[in-house]
Amino acid sequence: MNIDSAQKDKLIIITSSRDLRLKKRMQELNKKYDLILFYFKRPSDSEELRPYIFELSMDQVYSGKIEDGKYLNRIPKYIKLLRNLRKNKAERFYFFGADFQFFFPFLSNKKIYLELADLRLADLKWLNKRLIDYYEKICLKNLTKLILTSEHHYSAYFKKYISKNNVVIIRNKLENHPTLNKLEREIVKIGNEDKIKIGLFGMIRYERVTDKILNFIKDHSDKYELHISGIPLTKYTQSFMKSLQTKHENIFWYGSFLYPDGLESIYKKVHMTFVVYDNSFENVRTLIPNKLYESTLFNKPILAACNTEFGKEVVKNRIGTQIPIDSYTDFENAILKISKERIEKWSINMSKIPENQIFDNDQFLEQI
Repeated sequence: MNIDSAQKDKLIIITSSRDLRLKKRMQELNKKYDLILFYFKRPSDSEELRPYIFELSMDQVYSGKIEDGKYLNRIPKYIKLLRNLRKNKAERFYFFGADFQFFFPFLSNKKIYLELADLRLADLKWLNKRLIDYYEKICLKNLTKLILTSEHHYSAYFKKYISKNNVVIIRNKLENHPTLNKLEREIVKIGNEDKIKIGLFGMIRYERVTDKILNFIKDHSDKYELHISGIPLTKYTQSFMKSLQTKHENIFWYGSFLYPDGLESIYKKVHMTFVVYDNSFENVRTLIPNKLYESTLFNKPILAACNTEFGKEVVKNRIGTQIPIDSYTDFENAILKISKERIEKWSINMSKIPENQIFDNDQFLEQI
């Protein structure tokens, strides 16, 4: 979809963080709109992983620094931002993240788009459910479109707040990039290798499963290796990564990687991927992560958590299995029973999935 620059409408993008999905969405939206970006910085933002936000030619307004978890401290900065937005004459505002929902009643005469990858409010157990319901109803009724990365987010949570006619489902597939488009999709062949190599890539945040996979690898060092590359997001996982600086004969820590150019080098090191998240969170039970598409592109079978929509899809497509996480014994036994032959078969199944099911297309723009 190509639109002459002179015909483009203005679209204001507001985000409290910078991630791969934001980059991809901005590239898509820039085909149809002239963009202005209002953004914040967080300590967890990685300049090495995310230099691309500023590659697009557009106006950018830095709105300050915010810290993870310190929501009350953000309020003065958000109020200042809201004042600036109300002064702007643009007709369309595209928000990333639930932080900004309280803005919407104050922009009621504008077209408002909200994109959510997570169900943050659904997992805030300390908040009163009636308060959450009231807040969501007030804020979401002003939306032009709600953009979700999983259809299960809508059916499990948002269905009671907003009509399906006002919802766009756009799964977090891979961007079309020369580095990825030219890949030869090799099938996993373990053969007579002594050890099965498991990859843990991306954002590392869930202590419950991080502990289990680390203990599993240590307990079975003669049969398994763990290869880790990404960004530890919590103090615990940061400490966990520091501990890996000491020598472990079967655990390899590579630090962060450049996306998408660094994907091939890390996926080549492993036979299957560990995409097991903590299913005690409602968000985890309903999300479909980008790792589904990364792993499929590289034909690396997936370990997913039990009792999740992601895990069900992995099993349905015969590209991996679900792992129980409540008990270490069950966790351990589930991985131990996976044979080399089974991993290779899953990899063959992945190779049969066409690339048009792995990469994004421009259909999203037709709905915005």
